[in-house]
Amino acid sequence: MSTPAIATIGFVLLVLSSLTTWLVLGLRLQGGWKPLEAAGGTPPIWPAWLLLLVPAVWVLIPTLVLPPEPLPEIPLEPNTAFDENGARRSVAGHSQAQLAILLVLAGTLGAIRQKDPSLQRPAAHTPGRQLGLGVVGFLASVIPVAAILWATARFRQPDDAHPLLRLLAVSSDPATRQLIIGSAVLLAPLVEELVFRVVIQRSLLRWMPPLVSIGVTAVAFAAIHFNAVHPNWPDVLALFPLAIILGVTYHHTGSYLSVVIIHLLFNATNIALALLAGPT
Repeated sequence: MSTPAIATIGFVLLVLSSLTTWLVLGLRLQGGWKPLEAAGGTPPIWPAWLLLLVPAVWVLIPTLVLPPEPLPEIPLEPNTAFDENGARRSVAGHSQAQLAILLVLAGTLGAIRQKDPSLQRPAAHTPGRQLGLGVVGFLASVIPVAAILWATARFRQPDDAHPLLRLLAVSSDPATRQLIIGSAVLLAPLVEELVFRVVIQRSLLRWMPPLVSIGVTAVAFAAIHFNAVHPNWPDVLALFPLAIILGVTYHHTGSYLSVVIIHLLFNATNIALALLAGPT
């Protein structure tokens, strides 16, 4: 069986699993489940200054860490010669910047909690349950994301694809591929969920109700994935329902692990399907 056929079968199974997940969630809603109620009560709010620190860290650290040369122009076709070494340096620089952001913010949050233990929000579920909720959230994201991608398919061009997916398709260098997968599947979920759900969404509760803070954070999350060089607005739109699911999951459970798992599975699935489907 060809790899594109395996990709198609895998996608169909994901859609069926997503449909089942939504049916179960619908039954729970009818039974009185309220996803916008935070388990354990209203989350404690971070100090207001933390919300100002995030954009500074997000902009300043990549400026200091990233190599001076941009990511080399990525060809649309695989097996086409391009600057592998430059691509590897660029991906490694982005990974180092992500890691630095993670360490700075995690260290800051740790210091804040140590100074004021009341800001600690224990997760409402066991680690196993948090993992399970992450899988459920990922499956719930499949249908709305796929629906938007299908509806906007005619507006998408080959060079609008995410640069890392394009680089993964054309790169023959194992080290570059490992860096891409590590950056997209591990570092990006850890960093982006810490920034957007744990810090931004929770901080916005100081000024707005949960539904609005979830929506504002979702818009910001989708917006940072916009590519100004190759405008990828269909992909940005498709990320919005994922971001809403991430926001609702975090607000309801207080579980950083759950939203990281949702994000990790989403990115890993995109990479796996892209590799299996091959060039288009």
